[in-house]
Amino acid sequence: MQGVGGNKKGVGKQVGLVGTERQRLAVELHDEKAQALAAALLGLKQVAQAATAREAGAANETTRELIQETIKGIREMAVDLRPRALDDFGLPPAVEQLAAGFARRTGIDVDVDIKTGRERLPPEIELTIYRAIQEVVQEAIRFRGTTLDDDAYVDLFGKPGEFQEELKVYGRAGLPCRRCRTPIETVRISQRTSYYCPQCQS
Repeated sequence: MQGVGGNKKGVGKQVGLVGTERQRLAVELHDEKAQALAAALLGLKQVAQAATAREAGAANETTRELIQETIKGIREMAVDLRPRALDDFGLPPAVEQLAAGFARRTGIDVDVDIKTGRERLPPEIELTIYRAIQEVVQEAIRFRGTTLDDDAYVDLFGKPGEFQEELKVYGRAGLPCRRCRTPIETVRISQRTSYYCPQCQS
């Protein structure tokens, strides 16, 4: 029964990640890509209605750049859905690719430290882990980063981030797990303190 319960938890988590991903893609398609294509149609209309060749050329160049940026954005969405690197090379290269894309979009450098065994994990496990990392990165962007007790991090406007309020276990030793209410425990791994829920993460 314990194995069945664990499988149900895993399936439930994966379904939740899929739902979150679909919602994000729907918003991005509607709010960004669809509006960009609508703007491109207006640009083509301006080209057709231009009074001079110079005006037509300027409108055509602006529209071309807009279409190119939209195509680039759609390609990035396709990579986010299931990067080729995940299928071809495994989890570490895919996470490195994700971090590189994040750095390219935000201008924030990212260090990736991920170690796996000699054998690759099953594809469905790799995809679930990748989706979880992807979700954390997206949420960290949405909440403008993490400011811990040392107040070392502030954003460009001098304001602290808010993602620390969303952390499930980090810095919460002895406090109840947000999901199951079991007290959070710690363990030392490679000279670092890691936090975990003995119930949800066992």
